[in-house]
Amino acid sequence: MGDVTFVHGSGEALPFADASFDLAISEYGVCLWCDPYRWVPEAARVLRPGGELIFLTNGLLSVLCMDEAGTATTTTLHRPLFGLRAQEWPDDDGDDSVEFHLPHGEWIRLLHEHGLQVERLTELRAPEVRDHAIRLRERQLGAQLAQRGNLGGAQGRWRLIAVR
Repeated sequence: MGDVTFVHGSGEALPFADASFDLAISEYGVCLWCDPYRWVPEAARVLRPGGELIFLTNGLLSVLCMDEAGTATTTTLHRPLFGLRAQEWPDDDGDDSVEFHLPHGEWIRLLHEHGLQVERLTELRAPEVRDHAIRLRERQLGAQLAQRGNLGGAQGRWRLIAVR
């Protein structure tokens, strides 16, 4: 894979030159904990022409239905969709945390404003009980095969990640 360098910094002020990367990815990182009106322009700035931004964050409906303590998703709306941006959640230590959430239309507008085109917006959902049972059985079979040495130490985890 070559040399990998880790840089500690803020997604709202990236320490990289313009057009430095082909791919920027965040899984519950900058897209959740940083202000989107600051990190999206930064991501667009460091991406090369044709580069891709991929991010995964909380589902909007779950945020709207999260109780005031931030501990359980309910069947009741607890906050408005419009005007949603910074959501403060109480922490046990008294130091509240802030997450950033936008309605889908605002995400699309913000991304387009910075030259990024939305290729796909996917809403994930919890697996059906039957699907969960199938995956559990696949893991069990994978573990058995790994113990026999047939997976080269993969320990029953099969994952395909494709990025174009």
